[in-house]
Amino acid sequence: LPSQHSLARVRDTFPHKGGRRTQGIDEMLSSLNQRGVIEAQTLTPDGAGGYSASWTTVANAWVSLEPMSGAEMFGPDASESRVRHRIVLRRLDGIAAGMRVKIGARAFLIRALLDDGPQSQFLRLMTEEIG
Repeated sequence: LPSQHSLARVRDTFPHKGGRRTQGIDEMLSSLNQRGVIEAQTLTPDGAGGYSASWTTVANAWVSLEPMSGAEMFGPDASESRVRHRIVLRRLDGIAAGMRVKIGARAFLIRALLDDGPQSQFLRLMTEEIG
């Protein structure tokens, strides 16, 4: 069983969408309601001095997805929309910035990991939607 201290840390670390604090690990786990595929980019020599990029599955995990911010960028030839999300999942080793998370047809590039240390049961990923 988790200690009272670890439950308090989970409550303080993961605010609920409505602005209230979660009531513990069970509630946090129940918010992991979408299936995500974590992928790493693989570069393969193409024989002409360049590389071909492909994505390899690293893990499958239940995740929660929360939009954080958005911005529209305008240039001389095009405009670009950027939407940042926080993805929370049960702690997994081997996840790094530069990987991506696919949820259905959507893809999210991992920009940063917020890791509360080896005692934490969850990992928060700061991502940007791509594609």
